[in-house]
Formats: sequence, C-alpha cells, structure tokens
Amino acid sequence: SNSSTAEEVVLKARVRAAGKEHQVNGQGNGPVSAFVAGLNNTVFLPQGMAVHLSDYHSEARSQCRNAEGSEAVASVRCQAVTKKDQMKTGKPRFGVGLHRNTNTAVLRAVISAINCLCAAGDAKLFA
Repeated sequence: SNSSTAEEVVLKARVRAAGKEHQVNGQGNGPVSAFVAGLNNTVFLPQGMAVHLSDYHSEARSQCRNAEGSEAVASVRCQAVTKKDQMKTGKPRFGVGLHRNTNTAVLRAVISAINCLCAAGDAKLFA
C-alpha cells in the first residue's frame, strides 16, 4: 500500500528475503524510490549493504487496439553497494516486471533485478 503527500510517498510492503518475511516501510519521491529505500532500511543495510537504482524504463504493450488487454513492462538496473563507503560491489543487474498496473510492474522489476544480483554471487547482499 502507499500514501503520499505533495513531496513524498510512503510505501508499505511485505517481502520474503533470505527465507524470512519482512515488513518493508519506505519513503521517497515516488513508489519506486520508497520501495528501494524500504528494502535498504529493512533488509540490506543491517547486512552492511544497499541497493541503488540506476536506470528505470516503463512502457505499455497491447495486443489489440483497445486498452483492455494492455500491460505495463518495466525494466530497472540495480547496483549493490557497501553501506560504509558506497563502493560498488559486483556488476549492475537488470530486472524486468510485467503487470497491468504500472506501479506493480516496476516493483516486480526491482525484485527481479535484486534476484539477479543475488544469483550472480558477486554482490554479497546477505551475510
């Protein structure tokens, strides 16, 4: 869920990371930055790491002329960094999300990119 003021968005979500469920609460200038901030504060910073979003793209795709069957496709690039000195760790990874709701598509893309960071093994997001 999210709520917003004129200057910030507050987002609450439940995520599963490293076998544990976490309640994520974040604030940012939009739902994506609020989600990433919440993930960092709840999941990654306690491990001495953080994830930075460095690229984001979203567009609609449709198989027909009317918008009833349209979906949003979002792609993001994330980079793991160390908490202490913000040094990049490993290579940046891309993630893609697909959903009828554009916000849900981009949040799925963030999770996809983080999963790629973890699977690559060169960014130790979890101890």
